[in-house]
Amino acid sequence: MHFETWQALAGENPPIDRISMVAFDTETTGMGSPDRLLEIAGVRFRGRQIAGEFSRLVDPGRPVSPETTAIHGITTKMVRGQWSAREALQEFFAFAEGSVLIAHNACFDAGIVAGEYFRSGILPPENPILDSLKLARRTLSCSSYSLEALVRTLPLPREDHHRALPDSRHVFRLFRRICTELANDGNPFLSEILARNGKVITLGGSMPEIPDLPENFKPLREASDQATPVVILYEPREGSTGYRTVTPKLFYRRKEVIYMEAFCHASGYDRCYRLDRIRECRSGGD
Repeated sequence: MHFETWQALAGENPPIDRISMVAFDTETTGMGSPDRLLEIAGVRFRGRQIAGEFSRLVDPGRPVSPETTAIHGITTKMVRGQWSAREALQEFFAFAEGSVLIAHNACFDAGIVAGEYFRSGILPPENPILDSLKLARRTLSCSSYSLEALVRTLPLPREDHHRALPDSRHVFRLFRRICTELANDGNPFLSEILARNGKVITLGGSMPEIPDLPENFKPLREASDQATPVVILYEPREGSTGYRTVTPKLFYRRKEVIYMEAFCHASGYDRCYRLDRIRECRSGGD
């Protein structure tokens, strides 16, 4: 759904059951910033009727840590050779065409998806995104507003948590419960949803910022432009400081932190580095 179409729809203020919606969720590599997409799923619905479901695993191009696997159960073996993020998102947004999206803590999922579009170098779709977390906080009286807690407290039908498709179903059911709270027939007007949701976000508004690099990091930008390796002295949050040979790929800023994604020659995978933890950089090879 183009944003102009969304603005016209908001002006018409139809009952919510007239709008095609997709409840969606992502699973990620986690355990460090920024995360990469591992799984995306969605449930397309209109009113109380589910029109279809979508689910794809994504190969992030690097191993999944055991700590992350312990959360959602997705292993490196499960995603190796699966769809690329670009392919999976292309299919997902074909599935979601013409729909308003909704996610729980939508800023997180939008940031993950927008980050993958940024890496691909293409503009993301413009579907408006509602946030079931905001809606729940402003409509329901609960002690906790995590998706898992809401499913347990309301109560909603039980399913697994921390996998994208079951959590998408949870978001769909939570949204229907919110609609029931707002209108006796469970079909409030769009304006009633927006009054509780607040500002609607988009993927374009969630894209990372392209930074100007400080002068002492200009060799990294040159290496990125020329696809040549550099040697950096890196001080990680945990572990020992050491020299690494990397080939920079792209740079972006999130929350005042500048990140560099680069191919690590030692591991054979793309990795992410914070520029404020790079103590030295110089041209070099394998």
